[in-house]
Amino acid sequence: MDREPILETVLTVVGAGTAAYWVVVLFMRHTFPFERTEWHFAVGGVLAVLSIGLLLAWTLSPASPSGPQSRDDDETGDSSSDEISQGVISNEKPTTLDAGVLVDEPPPAPASGESDRRPANPVVSLADLVQTVRPAVVRIQTASGSGSGFIINAHGTIVTNRHVVGHNPRVVVRLDDGRRINGRVSRIHPSADLAVVRITAPHLEAVPLADAHRVPVGALVVAFGYPLADSIGPEMTVTEGILSAKRVRHGFQELQTSAAVNPGNSGGPLVDLATGGVVGVIFAGIDHGPQGTPIEGINFAISINEVKTWLTSR
Repeated sequence: MDREPILETVLTVVGAGTAAYWVVVLFMRHTFPFERTEWHFAVGGVLAVLSIGLLLAWTLSPASPSGPQSRDDDETGDSSSDEISQGVISNEKPTTLDAGVLVDEPPPAPASGESDRRPANPVVSLADLVQTVRPAVVRIQTASGSGSGFIINAHGTIVTNRHVVGHNPRVVVRLDDGRRINGRVSRIHPSADLAVVRITAPHLEAVPLADAHRVPVGALVVAFGYPLADSIGPEMTVTEGILSAKRVRHGFQELQTSAAVNPGNSGGPLVDLATGGVVGVIFAGIDHGPQGTPIEGINFAISINEVKTWLTSR
């Protein structure tokens, strides 16, 4: 049985009784004419000694907080503190993108398997990157034209632009190895100009998705796609540039790049050279200003973070 509550209770009772005894004695001494006798002091003294003895016993008790700790406590530790630490809930929240504010702060690390870390120096050459990424880049053909897209998993999920597939429920997908496969448009996001095409084929290669928040402005990026494929030939092309800016327009994060973009590049991947991961989906380029002034090197891609959020939403 734990002695601490018992000693504390006895000490409290005896102490309170001692105090009450002397209050009564003093009250009666000054109120009624009687003489103090020896037994008054005897009872008070016994109570006082008993109180002091119990106080010392409680203080020196191993169960007392001020007394010495037992060896069992030192070895096992404080179980209550372990329970508290197990119940702590992290208040960290991932970084969110306000529709009117561009957030350059990196969010918490994404799920494992993504290219979420940038090395101190580029680990691949441009030629190596092209050889790695090109099997995942596809040409998408419809009755009204063609564009680009890229495979994001071995199950045949392809990301492209809404304006590339148009209103067609079916498209033709041409792989880098020459295979032509019928594809089905399974999902569209008109306001973000995104679409998903599904194909079924063996030996599909996918490109990893990076974290656009972690790719700084000024990083080297590469645009893949099939520009002007109907006029100059159906060969995949590669253009290199930098990540020029991050901005939010129409409620979506966009990446501006100096990599050359032309008709037919729409839907292709914008890839970070340092990680080999896709940071954006190419969708537009500006070639003239409001007054007709020629403009060069201002092209745009939808941030891949917007794509991942959309793909994981219901």
